[in-house]
Amino acid sequence: MIGDSLTSYGMIPKNSELSRAHTELRTQSHAVKPRPAKRAMVEAPAFKPGNKNGRKKSASAAGLCVRARFKRPLIARLPRCRQYGQKRCDVVSCLIERNRSRAAVDMVDSVSMLSFEDARWDHLTGGYKIPFDPRPCLHKLEDDQDTAAAWKELWEELHHQGDVGDASYVAVPELVRIHRKGSAGGWNLYAMVAVIELARTESQNPDVPDWLREDYFAAIQELARIGTSDILTAIESESKRAILGVIAIARGLRTHGRFLVMYSEEELLEIER
Repeated sequence: MIGDSLTSYGMIPKNSELSRAHTELRTQSHAVKPRPAKRAMVEAPAFKPGNKNGRKKSASAAGLCVRARFKRPLIARLPRCRQYGQKRCDVVSCLIERNRSRAAVDMVDSVSMLSFEDARWDHLTGGYKIPFDPRPCLHKLEDDQDTAAAWKELWEELHHQGDVGDASYVAVPELVRIHRKGSAGGWNLYAMVAVIELARTESQNPDVPDWLREDYFAAIQELARIGTSDILTAIESESKRAILGVIAIARGLRTHGRFLVMYSEEELLEIER
């Protein structure tokens, strides 16, 4: 700019060597530098489920470079069902299978506490305070033969107007064992176990024998764990209440368990009024 002013005011001749040098210098200083060539972008083929990397790629003169991570479809991100090994599963069925698996782990060490050949079976008493041997009925339930008659006899002999005996206590672990094998389920099982356990604390009833205590109380806890699966498939209202009653009793809610087992929903609504 100073050179332009000197030339315009005549201090430097226009055609002189100094003027031509100044013009050449100014042209070089204002020359526009070329921009670097843009990197050519090449889109990779569309994402396929078999692509392990799951990315879109672009290419340049220096080679391929990662551009962006391609999100997997939602179905690919769902956790696999542990029971079925599929992406999707029925929630209720999955819960049932999962609870059964957990219960099975807890039952591995469960065994029948008293052999059917043990002589103590011949000296047990039931709800009438007279000798009663429940083994024939238990055999029928285990073999799934004439189960209606077997349950009827057990109800008549093991519990009578709030009275129970040591035969009642011995039958509880055996009934749970039979149900564990797939038989003797439903309302009869859960209601009978709940009724016997609730009657146990009544003053007129005997205590559980020392040789039976561990297996008796373990059987109630085991049945409650099984009940967490059975409740999801129960249909009849009575069965649902009996199952929930055993679960409540096992968790220390004896009064709640009593109301669940002894009273129907209509009866409870009538009491509430």
